Amino acid sequence: MGAPPKIGIVGAGSIGCYVGGLLAQSGAHPRFLARPHQFTALRENGLTISSLSGDEYSADSAQFGVSGDVSDLNDTDIVLVCVKSGDTAAAVEALQPHLKPEAVVVSLQNGIDNAETLARGLPSHQVLAGMVAFNVVQRPPTGFHRATEGGLYLRRHEVSQKLQLLLQRSDLPVVLDTDMKAVLWSKLLLNLNNALNALSGLPLKSQLEDRSYRRVFAAMIDEALAVVAKEGVMPKKIGKASPKLISPILRLPTPLFRFVAGQMLKIDPTARTSMADDLEQGRKSEIVHLNGAVVAAGRRHGVPTQVNQRICELTVKAFAAGRSPQISGEQLLRECGI
Repeated sequence: MGAPPKIGIVGAGSIGCYVGGLLAQSGAHPRFLARPHQFTALRENGLTISSLSGDEYSADSAQFGVSGDVSDLNDTDIVLVCVKSGDTAAAVEALQPHLKPEAVVVSLQNGIDNAETLARGLPSHQVLAGMVAFNVVQRPPTGFHRATEGGLYLRRHEVSQKLQLLLQRSDLPVVLDTDMKAVLWSKLLLNLNNALNALSGLPLKSQLEDRSYRRVFAAMIDEALAVVAKEGVMPKKIGKASPKLISPILRLPTPLFRFVAGQMLKIDPTARTSMADDLEQGRKSEIVHLNGAVVAAGRRHGVPTQVNQRICELTVKAFAAGRSPQISGEQLLRECGI
């Protein structure tokens, strides 16, 4: 394969560090652009990644670079953007003066429009959409554990093929696709649960085993599918069930749900969604880029999205309060009029 490309990672959070750890394992020597507290932690402790299968790998700071100065990415061939959706515009502003012309930018973020935002702000660069179909739990100070199944989806491109080759030694599936809009909308359907998990205050597995929460989740997916149809998008199967079957499966009685959706519940008991972590850590919410994207598209097309709208309102209120309201599934059903 020759010398590996020089890879920069903007955003040293759970996803950035997990993917970066796999790249370090491959010998790619990735370079993290990190905030001060992340910079210090990575420099002092190195990086440990582990997977649901039990595999574990540790890298010391000699196997990757870490910097707080964006100009240190000026020689990178590939830049993986792993910041929160609300920070995409700031990432564009920071990167624009420093990337070499041939650098390719890859978005590994939640939401459906981050690659478009990056492309508008970096018009001289090739921007590729990506999708992360797994959950990562941080184990302080610098341990990152993949707590669910799922892989990495990338828009088919020669750069994506290079990343696929670098990651082939790991147990992380890397899928190349030509219709990333459909892939991103499919992931958004699943990410609608992020807010429910934050509102519940429960571990993800416990929350999904409660049928009341699942009924709210199913109602949000139904609204999103109606919106997606108006958008002219055909969601893709990115998990064990096709998008149209997810909602009926979620509504099953819990014993039957456990039987039918056993793969969905192959989750580390400590796993929570990224929004639940954001709420606990006092970070900004991504709700406008997830459930809010469904509401916004619904308005454009005249499609009702009352359940997603109410979940947005409750989530905004929770982030303003700085803590999970620990709303029960039954209460959420009432709040959403289900």
